[in-house]
Amino acid sequence: MKSQTAGVLELLKQHELVIKQLYDFFAEYFPQKKDFWLKIASEEQRHADFLQTLELNEAYVSWFTDNSHLSLVAIQSSIDFVTQERERMNVSGTTLLKAYAFSKDIEDALLEKYLSKINVNIPPEIAHVVAVLAADTKRHAQEMNVALLEEKKKQ
Repeated sequence: MKSQTAGVLELLKQHELVIKQLYDFFAEYFPQKKDFWLKIASEEQRHADFLQTLELNEAYVSWFTDNSHLSLVAIQSSIDFVTQERERMNVSGTTLLKAYAFSKDIEDALLEKYLSKINVNIPPEIAHVVAVLAADTKRHAQEMNVALLEEKKKQ
């Protein structure tokens, strides 16, 4: 049976994969922006892979148990929300403007709700993974914001 923290790491990994699936969906839905979405989707896959490596090390699992301050319920709620929104957009449709805005909000929430909480006496290996995830996530939010502003100018 997995510990709560293995659960946290697994849910964080699932969260990255759900976001990847969202961006894969946008790549298909907006073929004119396919390269943009696929690039970011591949980075989300890389994030999931990084989290998988942390989950394999019991010392890191123990660190998360004692120090991460992350909520399983909050992570699962976010996973469910992103999944439901992707399914809704698949059925009802969406616009590029809405896709950028939603994606920016998701990336901003990752920074504020999860990555910013992992900052107490971090072992170097965890610090490296968190730093990469935080930097990529911040860049993703910035890229979404630029794309969002450009799309707004067109309308």
